[in-house]
Amino acid sequence: MDTESRFALIEAAGKAIVEASARLGRNSEGDYSPDTVEWRFPPLELTKGAKAASPLPQGSQTITGLAEGWWREAKAAGRAVSTHEAYQRVAQQLSEFLGHDDARAVTEEDVIAFKDHRLSQGVSLKTIGGGDISGIRQLYAWGIANRKVNHNPAKGVKVAKVKKKRTRDPGFTDEEAVAILSDAFHHRKTGKASPHLSSARRWVPWLCAYSGARIGEMVQLRKQDLRQENGLWIMRISPEAGTVKTGKYRDVPLHQHLLEQGFPEFVSKAAEGYLFMKVTGDTKEAQRGAWRTTKNRVRDFVREIVKDPDVQPNHAWRHRFMTIGRNLEIAQDVRFSITGHTTKDEGADYGDKTVEAKAAAIAKYPRYVVRSLA
Repeated sequence: MDTESRFALIEAAGKAIVEASARLGRNSEGDYSPDTVEWRFPPLELTKGAKAASPLPQGSQTITGLAEGWWREAKAAGRAVSTHEAYQRVAQQLSEFLGHDDARAVTEEDVIAFKDHRLSQGVSLKTIGGGDISGIRQLYAWGIANRKVNHNPAKGVKVAKVKKKRTRDPGFTDEEAVAILSDAFHHRKTGKASPHLSSARRWVPWLCAYSGARIGEMVQLRKQDLRQENGLWIMRISPEAGTVKTGKYRDVPLHQHLLEQGFPEFVSKAAEGYLFMKVTGDTKEAQRGAWRTTKNRVRDFVREIVKDPDVQPNHAWRHRFMTIGRNLEIAQDVRFSITGHTTKDEGADYGDKTVEAKAAAIAKYPRYVVRSLA
């Protein structure tokens, strides 16, 4: 390039920088009208034999775009919505922490700094390791497999595992269980209380106590999920209703005590749809919002009675149900088929666990004696 051409190029580049700065200034003030300046630049013409790089799909190179791209595929594969929400949340948190959304610019040092940031916020190591870092690692693994990124900044990041000190059994004690169920049994709707939440407070603890089900599975029960078959009342826990951790439906017979309390009659009188949730709107987000609200409110109800922080209200019924089942010498595969636990024992998957077998097992569980009102 001769001297004259070089100075002309420098002058043109300087002018372009000034014009670009002015354009960014207008953008910052909310002016996104078409840029007429860029039209004076001719389109790029490749030399013969050159190949243009294929542009990535919009958003795929961003951190949050990885989460959405992963979900499009994972959703088709039947992955849980809760996993998507967790990945989406950590992607957003990482992006906000770094101050940018460029997935390709994230380094291992960035992820370590994010880990330290989460620690400083008081987040538990279990959440950071099993949720945050694991989620980032999975998203980038998907990104590499799908040619969105070429590195995984979370691959070598480690989080210390905490040996949690256990000061008590994780399940409710006899006294705690009776106190919770007595409160639920005597609960009645008052004032402007939501009918759905009142029904949840009345029935969900009892359903969990006699099935070992997850609270989230019980709050999303629908009217059509209860049926009578061959003399048995059966509730179906189905992913069609919302979230089921295993992604598989299971049929659970009702304990005789639930029949005597009138649960089938309650269901028969209920309106179509969800028994314990009021969903406003027909979107998945509306359903998930109502699900979270109801689940959290049931947890809060239990916390009014059992204040011990070393017991988890949303999981203690499952622990208690399994403990009682062992004491009654109920076969593990039958217990697991009732509670929805999985096993690595391949042989346990052979043969059917019939509703009759499950009904016989549930019938062995002793009924809870409700305390009278003081």
